[in-house]
Amino acid sequence: MNFDRPQVFNKRLLSGAVARRESQKNGVNNALKKNHLPKILQCRQTLMKIQTQRPHEPHRRLTLTWKIGICFIGLVVLGIGTALYSLFWGLKPLPNPPDVRLHPNAEPLKMLNLLSDNGALFYLKAYDLLVPQSRGVENQIDVFLSGDEAARVDEVGKIVQDHAEALSMVRRGSQSALCQLPWLDREWTQLGDGSAMAAFRKLAKLLLCQGLLHEQNGEWEKALADYLVVIRFGRNCSHGAPQSGCQMGTEIRRMGIYFLRSLVWRAPFSRETLRSVSEEWTEITRNNSPFAETIRYELIDRKQFASRTLGDKPFHFPYCERDVHRMLEAAYGDAVFHLERPSWEAAMGDWERKWFVGPASYAAGAFDRMYSTHLLLLTMTSFRQPFDSVLSTLVHQDGAIVACALKRYQMERGELPDKLEKLVPDFLARVPIDPYDGNPLRYETKDGQWVLWSIGSDKIDNNAESRATDTDPRGDIVIDSQNFGPDFRRDFPKIRGEQ
Repeated sequence: MNFDRPQVFNKRLLSGAVARRESQKNGVNNALKKNHLPKILQCRQTLMKIQTQRPHEPHRRLTLTWKIGICFIGLVVLGIGTALYSLFWGLKPLPNPPDVRLHPNAEPLKMLNLLSDNGALFYLKAYDLLVPQSRGVENQIDVFLSGDEAARVDEVGKIVQDHAEALSMVRRGSQSALCQLPWLDREWTQLGDGSAMAAFRKLAKLLLCQGLLHEQNGEWEKALADYLVVIRFGRNCSHGAPQSGCQMGTEIRRMGIYFLRSLVWRAPFSRETLRSVSEEWTEITRNNSPFAETIRYELIDRKQFASRTLGDKPFHFPYCERDVHRMLEAAYGDAVFHLERPSWEAAMGDWERKWFVGPASYAAGAFDRMYSTHLLLLTMTSFRQPFDSVLSTLVHQDGAIVACALKRYQMERGELPDKLEKLVPDFLARVPIDPYDGNPLRYETKDGQWVLWSIGSDKIDNNAESRATDTDPRGDIVIDSQNFGPDFRRDFPKIRGEQ
């Protein structure tokens, strides 16, 4: 073995060197005993070389390039591990639903479970009896309802007559004590969710046309009955419905409110008739479904949609149905928690920013389960505009009640009251509350006319300066005794579904 060149020994080689050293020591001792001096010197030199040999070579220092490369590889491995961990478990626990009721009071219905006492059966029959019309014919209905003198009244009357049986079914359904449509039944909505809602809008407009024809013939009582049917029809469509059905029912109800309010103020009704209208109107408003109940049905619909979306995909590796349902329950439960407060305290804009709108929302968290952004935006919907539409309809609804009370007061006292408090309790149970700020609705009189207004969604009192369009958040929601018709024409594009 060459001891001049340093080498690295493993354990086995090192143990051999130790054995040889012991052998040399034994040889030296034997040589001393035998007095062999040359052999002693040779063994001594060999022993010194073994003792000076180092068992390990010192490590070489790593260069800067190697250090950077190792750090980069470590970061890549850490990022992949973090991504995989967040993909399945997330970097923080899933949110828990708040302590609120998430299930609606009435179970969602299916077509096969509809009972004979459910007024929805008559609505579905009217849906089947609806005769398809061309776009030109439907435009004639819109022109007639908007008060345009160019409308062909005879053609509109013929269209109404052709749908007499369908309109009769709508009346029978509106007289039922119980009515709930199977909005969440996919077997019915496969007939066309959009077409079904368009059909119900058309039925409501045909009823309004019939009432307006009765008005032109001086048949005030029949016109009043038709408008009340439209209002009940819209209310029933909103009951047990998710957001889409509620929005459609709200629009139908508002159409009936517009015409009823105008008729009550203009027609020569007796005080007894106005009193019965007030009582029936109070009964209708008492049974309105709160918007929080709509969100509970919307939660069921969104969970069903998420399950269908996951089931239709042959490979949904990162998606877990249980986690998606839990996120939806937490988000929609938070919305219900806000909506169970008074309407002026329900900050739906803050709820949207918290969950799925904006960079700080839950859906924007890249590592709070990597699929959350995609699936939350896919399943969740915005509530702010439909909620504002519901509140605006409540204002118009209270405006119709106030109009009826003011007409009765004027017929009995010969003048209009200078404030709404004078209507309580003989003509009005209570002064209506503005749903946007919790204060009483604003009211003024001038030259024998009156104006009632709400501050609207911008929550700024513009002193009865009406908004340009119904969907414009700027301006007030104004109910003016001189302009009952224009507010309907202003809102008519939205009712037609063009916006």
